[in-house]
Amino acid sequence: MQYTYDVDTPNFECPDKLPVKDVQFYVHPSSMAVTHDYSCPVCREEHAVVNGSTGVMGPCWGCRAAGWQIKRIDRRSWWKQFFNIGAPYASK
Repeated sequence: MQYTYDVDTPNFECPDKLPVKDVQFYVHPSSMAVTHDYSCPVCREEHAVVNGSTGVMGPCWGCRAAGWQIKRIDRRSWWKQFFNIGAPYASK
């Protein structure tokens, strides 16, 4: 469960460091099933859906049905996109 704090509360102090939560994956030996304990990044009530090919966590099925999705944004200028200059997602 994600906790949200209101910053307008009197005497609010922002923490210096927050602990990083470890996400635990359990992969079946056949690699056909994956179980995890990561919550949906949209509603934080259901489990996220993991893409087995890329390992990217997406919204739960309910949020996907409501239209939520993950998109990759090309931040190059319009003319670089038009002439396809520079790799937008170059792998290192």
